[in-house]
Amino acid sequence: MKACVSCGKTSGKPVWREQDVDIVRCGGCGLVYTNLEGDVAETFWKEPKPEKLDQEDFYWDTARAAVYDEVLDLLEPEKRAEGGEPARILDIGCGKGFFLKRAADRGWEAHGLELSPHAVKFAKEKLGLRHVAMGRVENVAFRARMFRVITLWDVIEHLADPGPILRKSAELLAEDGLLFIQTPNIGFHLPYAHLKRLVGRVTNSRKARKHQLEAKHHLVQFTRESLAGMLRRSAFKDVTFQVLRPIESVAGSRSERLAAAKGAYVSVARRIFGATGGRVMLANTLHAFARRGDVPPPKPFKAPR
Repeated sequence: MKACVSCGKTSGKPVWREQDVDIVRCGGCGLVYTNLEGDVAETFWKEPKPEKLDQEDFYWDTARAAVYDEVLDLLEPEKRAEGGEPARILDIGCGKGFFLKRAADRGWEAHGLELSPHAVKFAKEKLGLRHVAMGRVENVAFRARMFRVITLWDVIEHLADPGPILRKSAELLAEDGLLFIQTPNIGFHLPYAHLKRLVGRVTNSRKARKHQLEAKHHLVQFTRESLAGMLRRSAFKDVTFQVLRPIESVAGSRSERLAAAKGAYVSVARRIFGATGGRVMLANTLHAFARRGDVPPPKPFKAPR
């Protein structure tokens, strides 16, 4: 059994099997992860087929417009905290830059990092974003404390170990800077996967029986508690969660009926979250905010003997 990347324990127990791969839950910190080595970040963005371009842009732009705007509303006070300095925001894994474009239009100095050359080219040439580069944040020469806000939209679940990207984010944030993360809520998706598998068996639907948890793409999956724990171990503090607007699409579909059903569910989850003082989280997505804490100094380099 692979060791948990959050707490290091090897006490994981399988909770799901999909595509001949075990998904396990750590017995120490509760992190859910695929029992695979390596990550899929480099291959996640591929050059889409021409007939798929419109669907791709719909999912990453139009269907996400409401939650993009809600997050930017919540981040507005961070711009004022910078005083006279430029308010810089960094979106790691920015894709084609749709969120960054909205941020730039609101007055942020918008920076982005992305691994796909196709997506970087689109962000620069189609959206006119100047500060978008290709590469991993761990390898890019940003100066320490450069950004007021860093965002990670649907990124960390694709990494076998999100620790390095979180620790680097803490180094790059200004004093008391803010990190925002959107990632699936395994507390919702695991029971939902069991339900879909049951429905698939009853109806003999092959589609309903596969890819429920994206075992080979979502390599780590979080509950609110396990995500908060990993953030605290990565030099963050004051971790909070909110239930925000959903992506107005189900699996990329343009179906208004499915989007409305999803919106109604999230609306109920949002009311329950508020009514219980944040104790009950039923939303399908986690939206986490965390402040930069005390970042330990880098370890001194030791030359090999």
